[in-house]
Amino acid sequence: MKVIIVGGGISGLTAACFAKGDVLLIEKNNKCGGLVNTFSRDGFKFEGGVRALLNSGIIFPMLEKLNIELETLPNNVSIGIEDKIIHIKDKNSILDYELMLKELYPENSDEISNLIKIIKKTMDNLEILYSVKNPLFANKKDYINYLPWLFKAIKVFTAMKNMNEPIEEFLKERISNNSLIDIIDQHFFKYLPSFFALSYFYIYSDYFYPKGGVGVLAEKLENKFLENNGEILYNTEIISIDVNKRYVIDQNGEKYYYDKLIWAADLKKLYNMVYINNNKFIAEKEKILSAEPAESVYTIYIAVDEPPETFAKISHGHFFYTPSKKGLGEIHRSELEKLIQNGSKQEIIEWIENFGKYNTYEISIPVLKDPDAAPKGKTGLIISTLFDYRLIKKVYDEGWYDEFKGYMEKHFIETLSKSIYPALKDKIIFKFSATPLTIENYADTYNGSIIGWSFKDKLPIVNSLSKSALTSIPNVYKAGKWAYSPSGVPMAILTGKIAADKI
Repeated sequence: MKVIIVGGGISGLTAACFAKGDVLLIEKNNKCGGLVNTFSRDGFKFEGGVRALLNSGIIFPMLEKLNIELETLPNNVSIGIEDKIIHIKDKNSILDYELMLKELYPENSDEISNLIKIIKKTMDNLEILYSVKNPLFANKKDYINYLPWLFKAIKVFTAMKNMNEPIEEFLKERISNNSLIDIIDQHFFKYLPSFFALSYFYIYSDYFYPKGGVGVLAEKLENKFLENNGEILYNTEIISIDVNKRYVIDQNGEKYYYDKLIWAADLKKLYNMVYINNNKFIAEKEKILSAEPAESVYTIYIAVDEPPETFAKISHGHFFYTPSKKGLGEIHRSELEKLIQNGSKQEIIEWIENFGKYNTYEISIPVLKDPDAAPKGKTGLIISTLFDYRLIKKVYDEGWYDEFKGYMEKHFIETLSKSIYPALKDKIIFKFSATPLTIENYADTYNGSIIGWSFKDKLPIVNSLSKSALTSIPNVYKAGKWAYSPSGVPMAILTGKIAADKI
């Protein structure tokens, strides 16, 4: 059986490693991995996508099934608000988080206590889900563990369903202080279901970091596929598909015939290529093409002439930091929408300054995880924040994209220099930005999305893992972040495995 997989991200690589038959993987870039990649500049290693990997009972069982060894390092997390910082050790660190919030918002002490109780319960539920190997990667000897687990898991799935409302609404029902609501929910993608948002505290203690960077995971899968006589076409972009004659066409007009096709790339791109005079397909296509993705991210990469010890005194190598307890408020809601609709250049510049002051930053410091990630005595920082693709596209279309990036870098660095990193501003060796447009161009993902569909509207897919691979296109299956929601590396792996199993 001839199997073609389009897209060499983590879901496509997983599908390639598990698919049976004559398998061809087609990737538009010169290497696989997609948003699971690590790159180097002047001796500094940076992550081009995800900053760390989540175990969640999926990645290590998958690697074990494929006989892949992966050297891992701790990925410890710190959380900071203004001058208060806590360091996550395990799930009991939630008590330190509770104390920090109460010190910052003493008038909301009872509300914080009630919220922490809910977070604890959510963490307990997630611990149950992750307490066994994912069944997709289990061996027969593991089956004995599933019966007692299943009864507990059913209760967890019920709890997940009952906490499906957006995190913003969930918090507004329980907390009266808008700033406190912002400080909690601006960690998350807009409208993220509350169960997944409140499980983040458990997730913080379940991260790990591969020796050499997160991109090593993709490299290991890529090498395993090639060792098993798989074939990869790099620098090859699929621009057309004939679902009747069963072939895809690349940018050079080359045809590749398949018996089964797994689409592990942008789903809108697939549906724009296909037309079938079938009511089910037409309805499915309309849903997908009209749906919007979740937010993207804006990232600044900075090389600093300062030893890692300076930063280690402040936080761990994965740091969620909010400079002001005031929170973003309407800056990332109504004010943002006005700018996107008809904001002037000057209004956007003024908005950037406030966005920088009150935002929450995800700061990754690779050298605090892996000593080989930076030249001796120097430190690389990856500073990210959630960001709306529509604004960066407006700026690009108006012709001041590079200037916009300069303002973003200036205000982010000023904010962090005045708050948590006094030594930062005057010690920069080099800096550069990656915007949602960067992600869109590199990963070929609609609007630079990193986790798939928006949570604001009804999902355009059947949101069931068991059905995640299915499409109404004959002999075509889907995998990756567009196949299931919420998504991330573990879910990308699961959808890739499910697609391989389906064929």
